[in-house]
Amino acid sequence: MANRTHRPLISVVMSNYNGAAYLEAAIASLRIQSHTRLEILISDDASTDESPQILQRLASADPRIKPLFSAQNKGAGAARNAALDVAQGDWIAIVDADDLVHPKRLARLLKVAQDTGAHMVADDMVYFGALDRQRPNLLQGHHTVRSGQISLIDLIESDSHQSGTASLGYLKPLIRADRLDGLRYDENLPIGEDFDFYFRLLRAGADFRVIPDPMYLYRRHARSTSHRLSSQALKQMIRAQQHLLSDPDAEQALNTRTQTAMRWRAASLKQLLRYQLLVDALKARRWWSALKTLSRNPALINALSRSLSERRALRRTRKTPDSEGSSQTVLLAAPADIASAAAAEGVVCLPVPPVDETASAPHAHHELAVALARLASEGPLDILAIGPAGLDGLGYAPCWRSAELMIDPALINEKRLPDGVTLKRPPPNT
Repeated sequence: MANRTHRPLISVVMSNYNGAAYLEAAIASLRIQSHTRLEILISDDASTDESPQILQRLASADPRIKPLFSAQNKGAGAARNAALDVAQGDWIAIVDADDLVHPKRLARLLKVAQDTGAHMVADDMVYFGALDRQRPNLLQGHHTVRSGQISLIDLIESDSHQSGTASLGYLKPLIRADRLDGLRYDENLPIGEDFDFYFRLLRAGADFRVIPDPMYLYRRHARSTSHRLSSQALKQMIRAQQHLLSDPDAEQALNTRTQTAMRWRAASLKQLLRYQLLVDALKARRWWSALKTLSRNPALINALSRSLSERRALRRTRKTPDSEGSSQTVLLAAPADIASAAAAEGVVCLPVPPVDETASAPHAHHELAVALARLASEGPLDILAIGPAGLDGLGYAPCWRSAELMIDPALINEKRLPDGVTLKRPPPNT
């Protein structure tokens, strides 16, 4: 019984390959989780950068951190499988090595899972780094936010590139370990392995819940593997889909609507492959091959034109937290403390509403998380967090140049902020 009491309740599974630039920040966001009964399994996929040294140093400081080292680079799926093979927790939390999570995230997901009896629970993702201004968060436009549940058909339709929404395969859920029953990631998939993994869980009857809390901060940068659709990767995804449907029990497990959605997804992947082969031919100056591809698929002309326009627009607007934009001072506090503070011009005041853990409507912190991601993409942030609400709000900020926490709002009479900005709290009326 003692061993059961002290073993982790949640096993965090993280794969890493040459992610030294972001690895320590990702692990730090896990070390400060309000839920402490966890183990942090970082499966390093034969990194050649400073990742191994970082992991060894952090493991010596926190026994919950357990690095696993591979002698050969095999991909994210294989790295996660190595961690799953040794995980001791009743729950598995998937987190990427370049992302960040709110300090209360694991506790919140666990509570929802325990309250609802769900086998899988995920929250919304807020993008930061290279921002997409049109879609600042993953669940934008998904009806699953209202229903609170993800079905197999929801997952498949979202992964069709004609759906107009982001793929639900990007979600990073908390998963009940005994529901895996030996299930592992497809190690042949360089990308799309999450979709494949969730598909098989849902097909087996898993109950997948989603909450609108924006507690997962998804970093977008030039080395992000999830958006690299090479022709080889697409061929592997098409083969994986064929494998999903080759199971003798697949037809019985999938209804007619689901099979139709899978055909649409297959058509979408094949069209993406044709487009990628066109791009490959153009880059290699194989003009005749490119012309033949275009003559067979005239719709690719519009896709190519749209892609070039989007790239130009992104280059004009793309900024990262490391860019040299002008600094901004941000005040995070409860709405009442924001209202009673006389902030100087130039201070961005962001109220932090209380958490309503029963809410199924769009989460009250959504606008706060999106605003902080946008501000962080524009330049360095100097943050003053006031009281418990301010501390909670700080968890939604992807990065900052400086951050100061003032625990008791009542103690604020005059606070001098960076660059000579002064924040004053007016005396109470007599």
